[in-house]
Amino acid sequence: MTAQKPFWTIGKEREKAHAAKFIPQEDQQDLIFPVIDAALDINDGHGNEGMFRELARTAFVSGKSAVWQAAANWLRKVGGLKPTVLDLWDELGAHSDWTIRWRVACVLYADIPEPKSDLVFGVLRHDKSAKVRRYAVDRYENRPGPDRNVVFKMFDAGDSSSPGFRRG
Repeated sequence: MTAQKPFWTIGKEREKAHAAKFIPQEDQQDLIFPVIDAALDINDGHGNEGMFRELARTAFVSGKSAVWQAAANWLRKVGGLKPTVLDLWDELGAHSDWTIRWRVACVLYADIPEPKSDLVFGVLRHDKSAKVRRYAVDRYENRPGPDRNVVFKMFDAGDSSSPGFRRG
């Protein structure tokens, strides 16, 4: 994966105001607002990748639904500029808490780019939690095709002759 040009943004304050519409609790805003600040600093060329990674990890692990989903989205955006931050998905996919692994399964092929999703799927499809396994397989089988549209059951995780089959 090659680094992309900076991603489009509406600016720090407007990004945080937009996030606040979906994340009204101050304790949850305290988790996602620093992620937004760090992501936009990286986008502007002067951010700290390690700090962003730590903030994103904390938001993804500790945040409620809207926070961890937003953190995944910001990880995707920053991953386009700094592909090494995507390695956080490997760590989160191996987390000791099944609910964190389930969150990762939820964003496979949506907020995790395909090459990394393939690797993480290979681990999560064999997870000890049935719920994590089910979600990982569902995201794999119902992932977007080359045109970015989802055709349900276009892919079959159990059929090696399925188009786009990936062994995990």
